[in-house]
Amino acid sequence: MLLVVTVVPFACALILFSFGFDRFMGSCDTPDLANAMRQINHPDLQSSEAEQRKKMAASA
Repeated sequence: MLLVVTVVPFACALILFSFGFDRFMGSCDTPDLANAMRQINHPDLQSSEAEQRKKMAASA
């Protein structure tokens, strides 16, 4: 009885959450989050190349 009382509401909440997240959050937040993660994982290479040139020029 305790198993039914705990598992059934959990399963319903999980189904509602996955439906709601897919329906409402996924479509509007995913491009912004993907862009932010891309910027974190791949920093601006042009600025880092310019910094490296400055360091090389200063050490020469």
